[in-house]
Amino acid sequence: MGKLKLHPSHTDPGAALRLARFLLKWFKTGKFPYDVPEPGMAIVRHAERFGIGGCPEDMAIFLFCHALVDVGTDSWLLAAKMARTYKEWEDIFLPFFFVAERDGAEHKVSRRVVEYLKDEFDHYLWISLASSWRKCMTVLQDEWGGSVRELLNGGKNARTIYELLTATRDTSDGEGEKRKQKIFHGMGPKVARLMIARQVAAGICDPSGLSELGPPIDVHGLVLSFGAGVMVFDRYQIESSSTVVSALHAVWSEVCAEHELDIVALSQAMWLWGRQMCRPLRCNHCPLYNKDHDHQAPWPKHKRKPVCFGRISSGGYYEQKGPKRINPYVVEPQPILPFRDLPELQTPGIKVTNEDRQVLSIVLGKSGTTLALPGAFEP
Repeated sequence: MGKLKLHPSHTDPGAALRLARFLLKWFKTGKFPYDVPEPGMAIVRHAERFGIGGCPEDMAIFLFCHALVDVGTDSWLLAAKMARTYKEWEDIFLPFFFVAERDGAEHKVSRRVVEYLKDEFDHYLWISLASSWRKCMTVLQDEWGGSVRELLNGGKNARTIYELLTATRDTSDGEGEKRKQKIFHGMGPKVARLMIARQVAAGICDPSGLSELGPPIDVHGLVLSFGAGVMVFDRYQIESSSTVVSALHAVWSEVCAEHELDIVALSQAMWLWGRQMCRPLRCNHCPLYNKDHDHQAPWPKHKRKPVCFGRISSGGYYEQKGPKRINPYVVEPQPILPFRDLPELQTPGIKVTNEDRQVLSIVLGKSGTTLALPGAFEP
């Protein structure tokens, strides 16, 4: 018998549209939490400083790999660390080395990837991510001449590119149960959407039909969607957590396609709002939060402006939890501090050094740039 997981009772496209329009309008103002760039754009703006932007293919490969390992950690810190160490580890960003190793070359680039993710990053998912990195680089070289740009231009539109990234191939041996394996190992629905959005933002590609994909739904998009009533829960059922994320991708794709929303801006707007407002539990300072509404009631139909019912736990994404609502009056919001005044800048799943702190200050603006701490309470 499986474990009890969240089961969505219904989704509300209208709530998604109201939330999207609010975030996109605020995003244009450049006001907090949009006074700093999203992780991918933070690196793009400072690429030359780190020796990444020598040619468009260098940036395309870097963003491809960044999206691939942007899992289970703070994306800002990951981006800063990858940028800082790029020149030292430049060989692992070159697909032809992986095929050369497979064909007998002495340069053991696969071992270098393990050292990069395990020793340099201390990423708690280093085993699976190192395997995905090696497999994706080998496929890039074998099938696309080692070029991410060729891959991105190989699709007629954004949907085709997405299908290329998430495609599977039959690995059955002709006997017994059929088996399928991802061609680009590790490129799931969220990672593929994230990678495409960042490539478009960097000017690497410009496919048609981009709005049909919808934004990548990570934990920030999930929490925003829960709070704004894009997805409502009222019962339990034995389900996999992918049911919740798949349902959210479906409703966001529908809304973005119908209203031709800019998913590049929306994906950045959702991530930054979730990271700077929702994750530190700053509900009482949030213009989306409706403090007077009965938080157990459905979305108030008479209200036309975006309303968030408050932070809901991220059960259904990380682990088995009920749809627990977090009272912002009980949980003290985490402060927003300048980098120079931050306590130990740590995040689960990755090692952070003083050098990473300095790079983070550079890529996010000036040394006095402020950052909302992740907070010890991460529901």
